[in-house]
Amino acid sequence: MSRIMIEDAGRKEFIFDNEITVVAAVKYTCDGETRWLLNNCSDGTSCFHESEENIFEYFSECESLAGQELMDFIKIVESTVTDNFFGFDFDDGDNDAIIEALSEVPEDDVTALLKYLMNLTVCDNDETDEIIEWGVGKYSDEIYEVDCDFSGMTAEEKFRYRLRLETDIAHDTVFHYINIDDYDRNKKILKKLVPEVDDDDYLIWKEKFFDEQLKLIDKEKIITCTYSFSGIGHYADVMHEDDYDVFLDFIAENGSAAMEGTRKATDDEVRLYIALNVDVA
Repeated sequence: MSRIMIEDAGRKEFIFDNEITVVAAVKYTCDGETRWLLNNCSDGTSCFHESEENIFEYFSECESLAGQELMDFIKIVESTVTDNFFGFDFDDGDNDAIIEALSEVPEDDVTALLKYLMNLTVCDNDETDEIIEWGVGKYSDEIYEVDCDFSGMTAEEKFRYRLRLETDIAHDTVFHYINIDDYDRNKKILKKLVPEVDDDDYLIWKEKFFDEQLKLIDKEKIITCTYSFSGIGHYADVMHEDDYDVFLDFIAENGSAAMEGTRKATDDEVRLYIALNVDVA
């Protein structure tokens, strides 16, 4: 197959039964053929559609359809559903599972396009234009290129950088709050950084770092809060109990967000909290 060119992209949000539905799509050209791939996402689950027609336009106008036009739209929806894209299986459409699977396979034209589509799907409204501009007009394999230069860094600086990368990746994986762009980029940098660092020396340094920090905090006051965004999914974050009121304000200011509960942080989550909140960069 030839390289995949991203010709156009779009994103729109709807509210159905008090839940947000996101429609994100890319128009791409491959092997001389131009098609649309669309993700219809609700409550953290994606349903993919593919067609040579502009199905994003159809989905974007669905709120105003009625009668025969609505029946024709339903036929389009049913006839364009796909469960794979050039061999990549979408399984049950779970967003987190798709993102994790994309992060684990070797990156190529296909997975890069899918990462871009998922990034467009889960982004905030105010990020939409920036993400569309970022990808449109590029080959998919150009989007996620990462240049790394560790020259001039001391061993201590590499240790700290590795811990920062591992922490950001662990946070996204454990708490399912994944910005696929940052997640993918961090994993690529970490893969290149690991050979630059002696594993034994790094593990000794890391344990010493956590031992020192654990003496400075009361880990009984570190909590984990679970919450959800309507139509997007369930999330969690780890914090000091003194920051709980600020977190509640964040939830209250987001109309689609709802608190689910709080609990004492596990030992691993306490370590994650330390690495996220202590300057290790």
